[in-house]
Amino acid sequence: MPDNTTTIADLRKKINEFRARRGWGKEDPKDMALSLVLEASELLEHFQWLSGSDVMRNPKIVQAVSEEMSDVLWWLINLADRLGVDLSDAFIQKMQKTGVKYSETLFNPEISEEERTRQYYRIKAETRGGHPLYEPEEMKVEVKEKKRDEVRVDSNQKNSNQKDVDDMLQQLFDLLEKEKVSPKE
Repeated sequence: MPDNTTTIADLRKKINEFRARRGWGKEDPKDMALSLVLEASELLEHFQWLSGSDVMRNPKIVQAVSEEMSDVLWWLINLADRLGVDLSDAFIQKMQKTGVKYSETLFNPEISEEERTRQYYRIKAETRGGHPLYEPEEMKVEVKEKKRDEVRVDSNQKNSNQKDVDDMLQQLFDLLEKEKVSPKE
């Protein structure tokens, strides 16, 4: 059953037949969602402490990853079946939303990686009520102004401190002069 000839409906049918022969099928959707996430975590475990290229070069790990991917797909199809979700329709609808959210004008190869990253975090901040890596332009201006003011304060403080030191040295020289003591003594 290769990908290019197998439909989601084919997979759903296979899964339902497998489950029926074992008397499975009464799981709560919450438990199915939890199982899906647990299987996704097992998939992720194969990447822990390795780079993506390390995984790709190791056929044993690729095989283990493919089995975990199959488990994730199993639970995804089961959950969709239980909730009456048509995965193909849901996928196409979500792709349309994603296309609007991440427009080609903001995300294309002609735009710098830095700008695409900034736009990505801006969108995340807008849709999630904030994001720690997003800094609006007006905030950047405020931060720059604040830093400039801090530098002015530091510079004024430094000038004030230098003046205090100069005054203290002058008082010391005045005292030495008054006592007729040479600074070398």
